[in-house]
Amino acid sequence: MRLFGIGIMPAEEDYLSSLGQMTTLLGESAHALAEMFGDECGEGERYAAHIKTIEHACDEITHNISTRLSRSFITAIDREDIHALTTALDDVVDFIEGLASAVVMYGLLEYTPFMKLFAGVIQQMAQELDLLVPSLDRPKDLRTRLLKLHEFEREGDEIYREAMGDLFRGRFEVHHVIVMKDLYENLEATVDRCQHVGDLVERIVIKNT
Repeated sequence: MRLFGIGIMPAEEDYLSSLGQMTTLLGESAHALAEMFGDECGEGERYAAHIKTIEHACDEITHNISTRLSRSFITAIDREDIHALTTALDDVVDFIEGLASAVVMYGLLEYTPFMKLFAGVIQQMAQELDLLVPSLDRPKDLRTRLLKLHEFEREGDEIYREAMGDLFRGRFEVHHVIVMKDLYENLEATVDRCQHVGDLVERIVIKNT
């Protein structure tokens, strides 16, 4: 496999394959979150446990990549870029796991329409990243994916504004406002983390072409 005209990557240094595994896990965690918010609240612990398992698997790949980087003398993509992309993907999965755990911890009695909308955006961004990251060696395919990510980020910003506006209209008890504010902020942060991965990919492509 050629990467930006550099040549064939040895199997032990095929970081794109490992990053692709991470985006697959990211997609699975985002899908589970969307299912969680679309299901009965009584099933929250089951979804949270499943997402936790995915998060552990992602951590193992992150550790594996870091170990291989420490032993590699030459990499097709700069080490710092591989590390930054790995960390960014791991952060998104960590955020999704944190959201699922927080929902269970807070003992929510219902999932709001805004939570479901956020989860849908995150799931769509995860799908784009699963197509985007493993395609680092095909820059011509990236522009559409990057534009879609920006569109989803803007959609997430709009959902956040509407959710916070609804939350502070004085219809809810203080405890509910505190809990939902925390969840909405972290949902928006997860959207931003997805966009950050896209930004890193764009930077790497520009740097290597």
